[in-house]
Amino acid sequence: MVKMVVYGLVSASLVLVSACTIRTGDMTLLTTRNVASLNAIEKGVYEGEDCSSIPNLKEAIDRAIEKGGGNAMTDVALYLDSAPFHTCFRAKGKVVTIKP
Repeated sequence: MVKMVVYGLVSASLVLVSACTIRTGDMTLLTTRNVASLNAIEKGVYEGEDCSSIPNLKEAIDRAIEKGGGNAMTDVALYLDSAPFHTCFRAKGKVVTIKP
């Protein structure tokens, strides 16, 4: 009986401290900015994240775009990182500058 209680407590503890990452999307082109055309200059691959108390996907995307100095992203992967008391959105992709 004691063994079952100990195993139950250990199992419950492992579930509570476990974390996971869920890929939440793939996109060919992604931007939160107004752009006029697709004449783009590639800046490189960048990643942005938002881990605030209420995480926001738009903030994660904006941070990646700002890091790369562009105005859009291509080949984007979106992630939701979730753990007890900690949640983040991440956006990773090629940052580009789309010229008018």
